[in-house]
Amino acid sequence: MSLHRMKSCLGHAVAIAMGATALMLPAAAQQRPPTNSLGVQYVAPDQSAFVPAATIDGWVQNFDDAAIRKHAYDIWGAITAMSGQFHSVRLADGKPERTQLAVFDTWYDEYETFHTQPIPAPSCANNACAGAFRVHPPRQGVAGGNEVMSFNKYSIEFLNYVNQFHYFGESTLRDLNNQFNQNNVPVAQRFTQPVAGNAVMLKPSYYIIKRNKPTVMQYWKGPGLTIDGTAYPAVPTTATWQQIVVVDPTGTARPGTPQTIKVLSQNGFTDMTITDYQIVGLDRFYWFALSESDINYIKGGNVFTVNGVLPTELEPGDIALLVAMHVTTSENENWTWQTFFWRPQPVADAGPSVKPPFNNYDTATAYYFTKKNGDSVITFNPYLEPPIIGPIYLDPTMTGAKSNCMSCHHAAAFPTLNNDPSPANMLLGSYWSKGPVDGTEEWFQGRVKTHFMWGIVIQNQCLATGLSSQPSCLPAN
Repeated sequence: MSLHRMKSCLGHAVAIAMGATALMLPAAAQQRPPTNSLGVQYVAPDQSAFVPAATIDGWVQNFDDAAIRKHAYDIWGAITAMSGQFHSVRLADGKPERTQLAVFDTWYDEYETFHTQPIPAPSCANNACAGAFRVHPPRQGVAGGNEVMSFNKYSIEFLNYVNQFHYFGESTLRDLNNQFNQNNVPVAQRFTQPVAGNAVMLKPSYYIIKRNKPTVMQYWKGPGLTIDGTAYPAVPTTATWQQIVVVDPTGTARPGTPQTIKVLSQNGFTDMTITDYQIVGLDRFYWFALSESDINYIKGGNVFTVNGVLPTELEPGDIALLVAMHVTTSENENWTWQTFFWRPQPVADAGPSVKPPFNNYDTATAYYFTKKNGDSVITFNPYLEPPIIGPIYLDPTMTGAKSNCMSCHHAAAFPTLNNDPSPANMLLGSYWSKGPVDGTEEWFQGRVKTHFMWGIVIQNQCLATGLSSQPSCLPAN
């Protein structure tokens, strides 16, 4: 049984618990979408990319992976279309530059969606971080082991949902959980309200390079999610990849110049020299130039080192390359799950709606838990999940490189199992890597299932400001 099959009972239980606490947005806010933290106007994706829930359920029932993959790229094309909005940067030499933003970059980050604030930092004093991309290390509950910076993005449907039901500040979820307990609500019905419409939630992830020189970048070999070309297949993090491209914003790189990289294996780092590699330009990536505000924000401790570049080494105009993105939509009861990751060659079947450079991003999908032959579906993002190992899982033998986005997110519930408010520990023992999760598991007892959104859990359990009942819980990066 899927997590949403009990929706008719769920609606009654939640209505009892929620009472009249719902807060509707003002009519003006619904008519004219507000600007986001970058100061740009919201742009909606092409709605023709979305399909009825019954259509998706039919694909799932028939294991129609070709239709599912096509749909993933239809969604990708809609959210990556150019928005007509721009990110303006003054370069280190004083020259101006404008980068046109894709539709998804006009959406709302987790701070504005959940009414929270990042850690105050001296580098952001006197409004020095205004209009910054508020990036941070990936929050998959691991320290280090990755090479990217990340943040979450939400469409206006999800923003309206959070505001309507007050899913910020943690008091709503704690009150809801207490009322579920008092009313002995069965575990299958312990849900937040369902999300209306076609909401979209994203986790774009970026790799930083210097603007004034070519940069060696290790990349996932594939094809697809085939674990190959890594010195440590059990934990194939970025540092273990044995193939490179040279990303050249300058036009000065020459083929065949020996490049030495440090490759991580189970026995530690070793030097590897490569002479056969591609040189690629910025035209193969979606990217934006870092502004002074972006760099001030990063210097505040929100990102410590990405690709070996220290915040103190960054200059306005240095470049953030999009290398990965998780994408989920609320089109059907179990939601759709697709992940995208960069590769050097264009993807042949990306479809006509996907314009360059976004056809350089491969995809993997998770619209169901188990294949027709009974094997678990494995869908992870190679830039994000491979470092996830050990005690963050309910079963510490599980790993991110053998995981399913759908399984992990269907385990999302508030509070986390250890109910720890600290950012470093709150997710320990909470993730589930693969296989069915139907919402009746014993580990949902005494908790509220948050409609597959770990972001609601993280932002409410620890990152809330003003309403938090946890005195040790500080706003996190």
